[in-house]
Amino acid sequence: MNQDADRVRDDGFFEAPDGTRLFWRSVVPAEVKARIVLVHGYSDHSGRYPHVIEAFADRGFAVHAFDYRGHGKSEGRRGHVGRFGEFVSDLSTFVARVRAEITDSAPLFVVAHSHGGLITLRWLLDRPSGLTGAVLTCPFLALGFEPPALKVLAARVIGKIIPHLPLGNELEAENLTRDEAFQEETRNDPLYGHTTTPSWFTQMQQVQEEVKRRASEIVTPLLILQAEADTIVSPEASRKLFDALSVRDKEWESYEGMRHEIYREIGREAPIERTLAWLEKRLG
Repeated sequence: MNQDADRVRDDGFFEAPDGTRLFWRSVVPAEVKARIVLVHGYSDHSGRYPHVIEAFADRGFAVHAFDYRGHGKSEGRRGHVGRFGEFVSDLSTFVARVRAEITDSAPLFVVAHSHGGLITLRWLLDRPSGLTGAVLTCPFLALGFEPPALKVLAARVIGKIIPHLPLGNELEAENLTRDEAFQEETRNDPLYGHTTTPSWFTQMQQVQEEVKRRASEIVTPLLILQAEADTIVSPEASRKLFDALSVRDKEWESYEGMRHEIYREIGREAPIERTLAWLEKRLG
């Protein structure tokens, strides 16, 4: 544990229900007005968000982030999942852990990116209690590109025999952000993932369809931020999901010219501030 003059930083490991060790980190300011559970994207990890975490902490938000299985410093085959519900369970377990270890009654939010947004949406279908709202950045409801036919064939055919077969993903640093410094950081990041598996692919598609089909059941207030130049996930699919939401407290913001990782994009100050303003508005 490290303690600055105005905030405490901590990290460690906790266990998922099946015994998988998952890594977590937190930054807690001296005066906490709300808490955020931060959920990273696919191939991503919690260590890629220090500037976001500090910006939130500067405004009095304690941030609790973790690496779900197969990502970052957590255990599990890289980029793999047997059942998508394992990701959802990782999130649910971490949220329960955060709630159990805090003594204040500060409001709780989830901020989730891309694949983390898909995990969060599936979790929200279970109507978790005690959540004040969620912010989703470029939620992964559909691919923004056509995957190679051979890879799709591998997922559907070979995957039935070897569901954990490692396959290279199609994520390139220049498609994530226009910021060249962040591009280089991603290329040199030993924890950034470069593989996917057939099981993850088929499980992911099934959950995407379920979330889109059941979107009207979500009751949690939502803010969706979408990069319009996103080629990783489909901006159109994000908008269709937003339109299908029946919850009255929902807001949408899109960013022309931005690529997938809007919190790491040129002009990232705008979506970060938009997020903070939305969160603060719900503190009463």
